[in-house]
Amino acid sequence: MPRMLHGRAAPQRVTESTEELVLRPSAESGDLVFIQNADTMTERQYTLVEYRRRRGQDAFLPDSDDLCPPPGNRALGETTDPPLDLPDGRWSGGTVEVEGNPGDETMAIDVRTD
Repeated sequence: MPRMLHGRAAPQRVTESTEELVLRPSAESGDLVFIQNADTMTERQYTLVEYRRRRGQDAFLPDSDDLCPPPGNRALGETTDPPLDLPDGRWSGGTVEVEGNPGDETMAIDVRTD
């Protein structure tokens, strides 16, 4: 979050289902997505999505073959492992599907606010 405080982040707020949101690596671009579902979250709750890749200031991240969601699972939501829950264990009301592979120039996400 320090990037936002210093004006180096470009957050996009998503409040409804949206497809094909393209993210460039956040350390290189500042791209971030804040997902807020008013039906299930308070105004202070959100899900943050960013694309991190092992280059530049992110060169020391864990293995770049790791992808959240884990390999073989291209989505995070109510029934996935791990689920996309709120701190109290209730479902956040959102599902994020990832399109792309670790190391790609960009990643895309589809957001469903069910």
